[in-house]
Amino acid sequence: MNYYIKKDNWEHIYALLIKRRDIKHRQEDKLRIFIEGVYYILKTGCQWRMLPKVYGKYRSIHKRFQEWNDKAIWNYLFQNTKKDPDMESILLDSTIVRAHACSAGYRKDSQTQEALGRSRGGFTTKIHALVDALGNPLKFILTPGQSHDITQSQSLIEEMKDTIVIADKGYAVRTFFRQFSLRIQNL
Repeated sequence: MNYYIKKDNWEHIYALLIKRRDIKHRQEDKLRIFIEGVYYILKTGCQWRMLPKVYGKYRSIHKRFQEWNDKAIWNYLFQNTKKDPDMESILLDSTIVRAHACSAGYRKDSQTQEALGRSRGGFTTKIHALVDALGNPLKFILTPGQSHDITQSQSLIEEMKDTIVIADKGYAVRTFFRQFSLRIQNL
């Protein structure tokens, strides 16, 4: 089997996972196939039922993915696999992702939990992201598609100090700059 995740990256991920007591990690090869399957879904954007059989039964993979999500294991991995960030400047922006028509209604009244909402572009999710000067992700927040950029800015940059914030005009609200004692500079 060809693996997408490089060997040294996998060793780092596995070293983090064996510290967790709330997941099964004794069979490294099966764990790697599971994570490779999730990576395949994220990389291709395909539906779970289109997952190649080499990764196992798509329903089992999806169920385990959801369990890891509920236990915040994906957040744990994201926070602990970041490389040394270049904090000379940070970039703040957001984008929308269109949701497939079948994504709504998995559970009744679950749109907020699933970060789904209606915007001009239709049924969407908005990804608010903070990256370092090199473009490496530091934080991200998912909200329903109709959310304004400024709504998540405080959460994204609350721990940042002594850095230059680069953002588009969606963040050009004077209260935002006053709150963080940022200097407004016209470019």
